[in-house]
Amino acid sequence: YPHNAGRAHIFDALDRSLRNLRTDYLDLYLLHWRGQVPLRETVECMEQLVKEGKIRRWGVSNFDTDDMEELFSVKNGDHCAVNQVLYHLGSRGVEYDLMPWLEEHHVPLMAYCPLAQGGLYVKVICLVRDGIDTFIYSIPFLSMLYYMESE
Repeated sequence: YPHNAGRAHIFDALDRSLRNLRTDYLDLYLLHWRGQVPLRETVECMEQLVKEGKIRRWGVSNFDTDDMEELFSVKNGDHCAVNQVLYHLGSRGVEYDLMPWLEEHHVPLMAYCPLAQGGLYVKVICLVRDGIDTFIYSIPFLSMLYYMESE
């Protein structure tokens, strides 16, 4: 939660997560969205967690281009390892400005819901023996069929 992203809560929140996961460190720790905590404070805390060995890398989620520019204006903001955003065939808005910005600054984009939680559907019209029939298939289902046929 964004209210855990500041000095007052981030260390305890991470320690709870590490205990719950029964591990000593996380490979990647994300700030999932902006809150009231200044980015400078969050970045300082993330960097401290890296130095303590509790996280290997840190990143952000749901940051638009303006957020990323603000993040990169903060000391060590360019240590951001990834920006996780909503991206799938039905939601491609990030391609217009965010994706080029990330590419220019060498920040990987990580898509969440890349299959739209199975919510993208394709209407397929087929010729059958007695005429035409219509079927509705989800994109993940068609992907699976394609994969199975290509084996």
